[in-house]
Amino acid sequence: MGKFSFFGSFMISLLVVIVIFFILYFFLPTESERFFGLSYQSSKDLEQLKKVVTSILSQAGVAQISIEEYVARFDSPNLHAQLKGEDEITAILLSLSGGIDFSNFRNRSLEELLREGLANQSALTTKQKNSLIRLGLDYLLESH
Repeated sequence: MGKFSFFGSFMISLLVVIVIFFILYFFLPTESERFFGLSYQSSKDLEQLKKVVTSILSQAGVAQISIEEYVARFDSPNLHAQLKGEDEITAILLSLSGGIDFSNFRNRSLEELLREGLANQSALTTKQKNSLIRLGLDYLLESH
């Protein structure tokens, strides 16, 4: 039996912790979210939400610079936790829109536009629908 020095023991334990983190992060998303607040799946779900919102806003004729500024706010660290909460998604998405010029909606509000766009199942891909369901937004898909 070999003896490990302090440095060797530290490196082995560090390696074990890294392996456990990656197993949780990539293969056990619910446990990863419970311990770390994020997972590989949740980051992919947020990317799909960004694509859906970008598509909704671009179809409404919003300027691309406004869309990019708005979608960049989706990268805030607490957005995923807010989406997993009991708040309604349109209220959360509206809170991210402060200070951005959305003036060309053709007599519609941003809230109406997002609500109708997220409920329009024909415009969503299967991957996007599954992401919305995992984010806890399945009530939007069932409402229309």
